[in-house]
Amino acid sequence: MFVHGAFVDPTSWDGVVADLRGRGYTVVIPDNPLRGPAYDAAAADS
Repeated sequence: MFVHGAFVDPTSWDGVVADLRGRGYTVVIPDNPLRGPAYDAAAADS
């Protein structure tokens, strides 16, 4: 699982995701709402 940091969105992983999916990996990129550690962790875990 890749989670973006502040001031970006999941598309920042597009190049890496394309490469990994091309190699047959399942890749999950949740949105990170940036509302605090507990909230963000729960959102990424769902």
